[in-house]
Amino acid sequence: MKKLYLMLCAVAFSLVVVGCKDESAKPAVSVAVVNAAQVYSECESGKQAREYLEKIGAEMRDDLVAMQAEIEKLPANKREEAAEEFQATVVDYQQRLRMEEQQILNKLSEDYQNAVDEYRKANNISLVVRSEVLVSSAEDADITQAIIAVMNRKTEEENKAAMAAQNATAEGAANATAGNATATNSTEIVVVEEVSTNSTAE
Repeated sequence: MKKLYLMLCAVAFSLVVVGCKDESAKPAVSVAVVNAAQVYSECESGKQAREYLEKIGAEMRDDLVAMQAEIEKLPANKREEAAEEFQATVVDYQQRLRMEEQQILNKLSEDYQNAVDEYRKANNISLVVRSEVLVSSAEDADITQAIIAVMNRKTEEENKAAMAAQNATAEGAANATAGNATATNSTEIVVVEEVSTNSTAE
């Protein structure tokens, strides 16, 4: 009976030890913080998006100002119709600008999510939360600049790929033009040879 009791105690102790080992073997949960608004504002793709939207917005404003100036030159009996066209143009420009903004925001959001996922997996981070929902966090938990760096690298890669594709298209067009010029020259040579042959025969 005493031996059985000692055996049960030994088994219980071993289970406790194994349980402790299992608990200690579990990886610690790591949490990182990111400021999404700062990423959108400081990353290169975000800056390029703002510049693009400002550019097309300025172009639209210039068009509307020019239209208003033309309307003021019209006689009174024609201004009403011109004013209706002006309002329709304003609505059209607003819709186009909203569509551009939405497309850009969708692309930025997708790139941001991909960058966060890539960095989290590469650095064995369990959870990434937005800084806007936190009350307090350690300074070294902030990965905002790291996410910006990942997005900038992706933007650079995309720009290089786009440039390479553009150069390839331009080179193909140049080769096609050169080929057409060569074919034209060959035709001219053949015609000249035929004319020369006919002249000799005569």
